[in-house]
Amino acid sequence: MGYVTHEANLAPGVAPLTKEEIAWVRSLERVLRKMPRRLLLIEIGDQIEIVDREAGSRVPLEDGNAIRNGVMLGSVDHSTGVLTGVSG
Repeated sequence: MGYVTHEANLAPGVAPLTKEEIAWVRSLERVLRKMPRRLLLIEIGDQIEIVDREAGSRVPLEDGNAIRNGVMLGSVDHSTGVLTGVSG
């Protein structure tokens, strides 16, 4: 699908992305497209967990189950607050 702008729906006082920010988003998109199919990324707390996608589809992944069930391959700290999980 690719990067889609939502400029028409921005709240008052929210500036659209700059050219540099759009370039960064597009480079992130390229990296994510190259992610090996085996991997699945899930956000839990201050971590981006890297899970075996196939094995992870057979067990619940929340509340520490990924590591307890042996499907978590690793994790990346994101305590900088640049990523948050939203559900609903």
